[in-house]
Amino acid sequence: MDEHLAAVAAHLAGPFTAEQAAQCGVTRSQLRRAVGRGDLVTIRRGVFIDPKLVSSEVSARATRHRTAVVGALLESPDDTVASHTSAVVLHGWDHLAAPRKPELLRPAARSRTPSASADKVVRTAQLPASQICLVGGTAVTSPARTLIDVARKLPFLDAVVIADSALRIGGRPADLDEVLASCAGWPGVRKARHVLAFADGKSESALESVGRVRIHQYGLPPPVLQHWITDGVDRCRVDFAWEESRTIGEADGLLKYDTDPRALREEKLRQEWLENLDNQVVRFTWQQVMRQRQIPLTMDRFRRALVRGRLRRSA
Repeated sequence: MDEHLAAVAAHLAGPFTAEQAAQCGVTRSQLRRAVGRGDLVTIRRGVFIDPKLVSSEVSARATRHRTAVVGALLESPDDTVASHTSAVVLHGWDHLAAPRKPELLRPAARSRTPSASADKVVRTAQLPASQICLVGGTAVTSPARTLIDVARKLPFLDAVVIADSALRIGGRPADLDEVLASCAGWPGVRKARHVLAFADGKSESALESVGRVRIHQYGLPPPVLQHWITDGVDRCRVDFAWEESRTIGEADGLLKYDTDPRALREEKLRQEWLENLDNQVVRFTWQQVMRQRQIPLTMDRFRRALVRGRLRRSA
């Protein structure tokens, strides 16, 4: 990259438009040549970025989406903000389905039908300034507004994963009830209330959140989350516990065993210790709570363990 263009890219510090480059003395032909050489990357028509800013995380979906959102905002009216699942990504919350394109929101007196193009979705709705915040310099719907928007729009499972993560990372937003009241009468608000009532920041991973939703959907009693088990000397914390049934549920992401072989042995010793205290341990993986054929089988394992535990306790 030539020195002048490099200085411009460094000055703009992130995605920039052709118009911004022109204000710094860079012509469109210079931009085209820079793209041809690989000195710049086009992230959408008329929006560019220095590849050094994204190359180290080029495979990260979240990084790519943040870049796409910033690019979409640069060519949108100034009052536009990132919203819905794009806001989820920018807030850094867990989510099951990555957004396919930037989701943006503009203030308007009344909601209108979203306008969708090949590279973004733009909605209009009431959006007080108090429901906007900055994340890394990008305008985003506030945590409370983002939670309510996704809880209104997304399936229950997806919304709970996001809400659990939001509560775990930032706690319950102080203005959540106020923002919820401001959305009264909007489509999906009743569902949003259900999601927020069910959400629990003690779920420590998306897998735990999914397991908790499946347990709820299959009518099993809700577990105690992050419960401590002790023998009077040692103790350990388990993901789910049903104390009366001496049953424990453990979310097993398996990745830790691939990255650290010692973790597998330690986990086996931990499970032996739990079982020696007369507990039953039911483990579940992503496949077992996400694949339709495996979900009922997994929930049946929980159900049978709970029944056994109750029978043993009453014997």
